[in-house]
Amino acid sequence: ARQFPKLVPVTPEHASVAENRAAWKVLEAFDKPVVTAFSDNDPVTRGGDAQLQARIPGAKGQPHVTLRGGHFLQEDSPDEIVEVIDALIRRA
Repeated sequence: ARQFPKLVPVTPEHASVAENRAAWKVLEAFDKPVVTAFSDNDPVTRGGDAQLQARIPGAKGQPHVTLRGGHFLQEDSPDEIVEVIDALIRRA
């Protein structure tokens, strides 16, 4: 588990940076609805919601949420996650 953070490509020298840049090119053109649901207590993903909302066109104007929980939000707030997904499907 201690090695996992080292696998996240956060520097230009990391081996997986090219794949991440390619993914961002796709996401930055994605205009279908995107809703972010991040936790209020995850030091790993903290702040990622703002980056996704700013860079993905489909995230603009969506009802993004911050839910109670940690890194495994689906375990900490399962009912709330279902509500977010269900509401997104109903709007679409």
